[in-house]
Amino acid sequence: DEFKYPVKEMDAAAFATLITDFNHLKTVLEEAETAKDENIGRFSEELDSKVEEISKELSELKREANAEMILDIDADRESVIAYMTDLTEKVNTQKVQAKNIADYQNIFGVSVSEFQDLAEVATDVELKRSLWISDIEFDKHMESWAESLFDQIDMASMDEIVQKYVKLCVKLERGLPPNQVVPKFKEKVDNYKNMLPVINALLNKSMKPRHWDKIMDIIGQFDREDNFTLQKILDMKAPDFSEEIAKVSVEATQESALEELLVKVTSKWDDICFSCVAYKETKDTFVLGSIEEITTALEDSQVTMATIMSSRFVAGIRTEVEKVEKSLNLFGETLDEWLNVQKNWMYLESIFSAPDIQRQLPTEAKQFFAVDKQYKDIMRKTRENDNALKAGTTPGYLASFQKASETLDRIQKNLEEYLETKRMAFPRFYFLSNDELLEILAQTKNVQAVQPHMSKCFDGIKSLDFGDDPKSVDIYAMFSGEGERVGLGKNLKARGNVEQWLSAVEAAMVTSLKRQGKDSYLSYPKEERTKWVLKQPAQIVIAVSQIYWCRGVVNALESSSPVENMHQWLESNRSDLKDMTVVVRGHLTSLHRKIIAALITIDVHARDITEELYNEKTESTNDFNWQMQLRYYWNDEEDVVYIRQTNSMFTYAYEYLGAQSRLVVTPMTDRCYMTLTGAMHLKL
Repeated sequence: DEFKYPVKEMDAAAFATLITDFNHLKTVLEEAETAKDENIGRFSEELDSKVEEISKELSELKREANAEMILDIDADRESVIAYMTDLTEKVNTQKVQAKNIADYQNIFGVSVSEFQDLAEVATDVELKRSLWISDIEFDKHMESWAESLFDQIDMASMDEIVQKYVKLCVKLERGLPPNQVVPKFKEKVDNYKNMLPVINALLNKSMKPRHWDKIMDIIGQFDREDNFTLQKILDMKAPDFSEEIAKVSVEATQESALEELLVKVTSKWDDICFSCVAYKETKDTFVLGSIEEITTALEDSQVTMATIMSSRFVAGIRTEVEKVEKSLNLFGETLDEWLNVQKNWMYLESIFSAPDIQRQLPTEAKQFFAVDKQYKDIMRKTRENDNALKAGTTPGYLASFQKASETLDRIQKNLEEYLETKRMAFPRFYFLSNDELLEILAQTKNVQAVQPHMSKCFDGIKSLDFGDDPKSVDIYAMFSGEGERVGLGKNLKARGNVEQWLSAVEAAMVTSLKRQGKDSYLSYPKEERTKWVLKQPAQIVIAVSQIYWCRGVVNALESSSPVENMHQWLESNRSDLKDMTVVVRGHLTSLHRKIIAALITIDVHARDITEELYNEKTESTNDFNWQMQLRYYWNDEEDVVYIRQTNSMFTYAYEYLGAQSRLVVTPMTDRCYMTLTGAMHLKL
């Protein structure tokens, strides 16, 4: 009514009667609370009488649990189990009653009875019941195992069951008083426990017929095919030979592990093949490609085989292991010889493919082509059947490669001797490698073949001038790297053996430079120096200029007034330098500019020496200040240039130098010259 909420009439009538019911409930609760203490006291007395009753029954149970028949070894097992089952039911009943009493005591708030004897009796009864039940169960297991086919025994299940009873035996020994039943049961369990290793050893999957033969030698002969059960093993007293059987089983396991390693090695080589690649893009000629993977696999396999062979368990599979090891060793030897032959063959093939070499070395060419045919045949077969191990162990290959290697080594030795004769005939060939010399000898009809190698044979000659005709054999001149051209006279031809006409070139070089040197020496005093330098080869300019400078110094030192005349010669040197400075500033070709620049460098050094001699007032040609200098002299009687320094003297060799630039000459340079000429004089 207060909130103006509509209510049905039926609900309102029910609400009106609710007050009467609530008051009645309240009255009942008050009466119960008043009688509470009286009821708790009465119920507690009943519970106490129940506790005393249970205690009496518990004493009776304890007495029954200690009956002699329970631990009597001669008692009937079925009777004892029935007796223990009845006791167990009584104990369970007591447990239920004890729990109910405890629950009521908790509700009433009184002290709870613990019934400690009940727990002890329950444990004792359970242990004794387990003893007899387990004894029957284990006998059934033993019977089942004994009748099982040996190869079908579940070893994991057997081990689990035996271990369970082993633990129970420990529990029984601790929880029960001394008796004869537990030891008897434990003896059965222990017997099987000790037999497990033997059974496990005989069930080893790695056991082969040869291992079973050893087992039969130990325990006696038996037929494994005809209903072979565990009982047969037990009848033959196999457990008595546990150590010997275990040894055979371990041997089988280790041999199996070795066999697995052996299988890995052999199966690996099923997929390893040679890579045969075309040689110089030819169709029918092949060579081995990269063998890095093969050599790595071979090394790994040989290490594995060494491990297998070093094992003390290899005896049973020694024959197979030695067969594989022998195959790998043969492959390794063959591969080494193969690669050696291939390397030498590839080197010599390019040499003997040249007709000129075949003509000059007919015997060696014949021997090479015999090896060449054999090698190409082997490579074609290898390309068709490229399995590395099969190809590398093909019967006869090792001997063939060894013989081919010996032949190629002999050919190379003869080739070296042949090249040595060429070098002896023309010593400048020592400046060339074997490959470079062979490149020349392989093209004796092509005189242009020597051009790329001229700068190695002659330091100053870059190339020879054969004229405009590329097939010409006439040699007209030599070119330096700077572009200087020096004629070599007439009738010089590139005919015959290359060492012969190159020797002729060497002689023509010396003759031509000597002739031009004399002509320049004679023309020097007759022409203006500034014009003279533009008509001569670079090295002749330097040499003749040094001869006349040296002569001027000697004339001054041998005159009656050495110091005064030396001063005049110094002024003359300065004048020559000024003239050269004017020339070098003019319009010159690149070659002439290099020649004059080199001459100025030498003239500056000559002027410095002259100035030093003047300042030191040197008056004799025997003075060390003059003797220590590098001096050039022309011998008019012999037309020979001598070069002297201190007590050393050398003849100018006319080796063509070209128009090379000159470094500034310093006192250190002079000391180096003096050291070198002294060493050459002493032939050190």
